[in-house]
Amino acid sequence: QELGNDVFWEFHDVLFANQTNASGQENMMTQEFLETVLLEVATPEETEQVRSAFVKDGGKEALDHDMGIANSLGVNSTPTIYIDGKAFTGQTLNDFRHMVEEAAKNGK
Repeated sequence: QELGNDVFWEFHDVLFANQTNASGQENMMTQEFLETVLLEVATPEETEQVRSAFVKDGGKEALDHDMGIANSLGVNSTPTIYIDGKAFTGQTLNDFRHMVEEAAKNGK
């Protein structure tokens, strides 16, 4: 959230590429490890901005907001897909396609 979607996805990719060390053991998800990985895709200033927000628990408000929306919609797992305001509960791609086609017909 602090640095935008592009840097987030770069961080995501580098984080998962570095989740094991040279000996094949999983790296501990410590603050130091995360900052080291973040420095691969962000400037030192941006990394400090993220670290500061983390220490101040800056993401809690955004998380609480998003969880409030999810809870009000009855979302209890990911992914949860809504089509034309209705939760998709089907099991197959054909179920999905049918629901989209019905929504498109009703939208005309």
